Amino acid sequence: MDFRVSLAVFGFAILLFVAGVVLSRANYYKRFKTHFSFRNTFPFEFNYEAHFVDNLLGNAFLVFSTLTIILFYASFKGCRDSGLPIFIFVSGVLSSVLICMLYFVSTKLLKTHIVTLTLSFALVFMLQAATGLLNLEYYNHYHNIVNLIGVIYSFALATLTFVSVMNPKLSFRIKTKEPPTEGDSVTYARPKWIVIAFTEWIAIAGLYLNAIGVIFFLISISF
Repeated sequence: MDFRVSLAVFGFAILLFVAGVVLSRANYYKRFKTHFSFRNTFPFEFNYEAHFVDNLLGNAFLVFSTLTIILFYASFKGCRDSGLPIFIFVSGVLSSVLICMLYFVSTKLLKTHIVTLTLSFALVFMLQAATGLLNLEYYNHYHNIVNLIGVIYSFALATLTFVSVMNPKLSFRIKTKEPPTEGDSVTYARPKWIVIAFTEWIAIAGLYLNAIGVIFFLISISF
């Protein structure tokens, strides 16, 4: 696709994603009477103990956003003299599918959730690294400043993803806090930060934000 079309598709994917998150958070508050926080709430909790139709609009926007970002990566052809565009195409499509699964696969299916998250992180990281390498390859040949910006941007994203995965606090062992209670009742409050939950949102953001690095490359070969 032309970089203008790619930019429009990317922008549409972001709009759908934002709409899906806003509607899902509103539905979450309606169901649980508490605000959804990215720092301590998993993506799948939009649909926790609920059916798809219970958050129909939110889920629909998130799924359509995923389909749009898949279209973005699936239509990326790059150039014929490098295998990196093919890798970006494959990893972009697969990571998009896996990221979408994070909205629906609960930690009750812990093994499935862990496999989905692990593959998502691996593919998103490789996608970001491949995008950076493609821009670097073209910068070395043509010395286009746009490619250099793409290199810095994509490698910065890849570094953030790698650091997030290597966080020693990354674990599904979550310690709830027990606030002061009255009488015989005992209540538990989730901690302000759940590293694994926040990290899943980083993976989701990384998939979408990497598209900007691809757009930098498309701009460089369009002029």
